[in-house]
Amino acid sequence: MKPINWIKIPENGIEITSTQQFNGKTYAEILKEVKEEEIADYPLLQELRNSGKYEFLKEFWVFVPNPDRISKNNGFLARFDAFSGWAVLICYRDPTNSNPSLGVFLVRKL
Repeated sequence: MKPINWIKIPENGIEITSTQQFNGKTYAEILKEVKEEEIADYPLLQELRNSGKYEFLKEFWVFVPNPDRISKNNGFLARFDAFSGWAVLICYRDPTNSNPSLGVFLVRKL
């Protein structure tokens, strides 16, 4: 695995990876590598993207912890797609899905 570059976000008291990690793996496979608390969630990514300060968040396609408890309990996955002109949070029923472009941003406390 190549070294991870972390970007400090002092106003949030965290660091976030500057690139997506674990691309091409299913969410279940990713959770074998890291805890869900270490995966950037939708509100954080939305906040950082909307700030306009972080160019690496201009376009991405990532898994995020599912914000909907009922969907999460049913094993459904949440994904956040962001591109230059739009962004969308989507919930999928198929937890076995993966894609080379689909990964996660990791976070950790400073």
